[in-house]
Amino acid sequence: MRAVPSLSFKASLVDSALPYWIGSLRDELHAPVLLVTPRPERARRVHEDLLMWYGEEAEVYQLPEGEALPFERLMADDATTHGRIRALSALMGLTRESTHPSPIVVASLAALSQRTLERAVFQDACGGG
Repeated sequence: MRAVPSLSFKASLVDSALPYWIGSLRDELHAPVLLVTPRPERARRVHEDLLMWYGEEAEVYQLPEGEALPFERLMADDATTHGRIRALSALMGLTRESTHPSPIVVASLAALSQRTLERAVFQDACGGG
């Protein structure tokens, strides 16, 4: 896995231009793109727009947030857990073939603030370590 320099962009775009701009950015950088939104509803809308723009088979993922509050001892539902595993493994390049474009992962601040496994443990569990 090659190291990609960390770049940070802050852009204000018309909603309809966002999917095109994000896809172009990914294609230009040849690197995974993590798009962070302030609210979960916005993340879902952007994810849907990207899927409409690039198609259902595109390397576009949403990092879902769990419904439980931070200190509740509730189990996350299977769909949320599966979505988080898919998005995180895509960002780490564990599922991508060299012929596929880099992934775009859309996440809300709430989804990013939720704890997950350490990188090495996650890679070992996914067979990528």
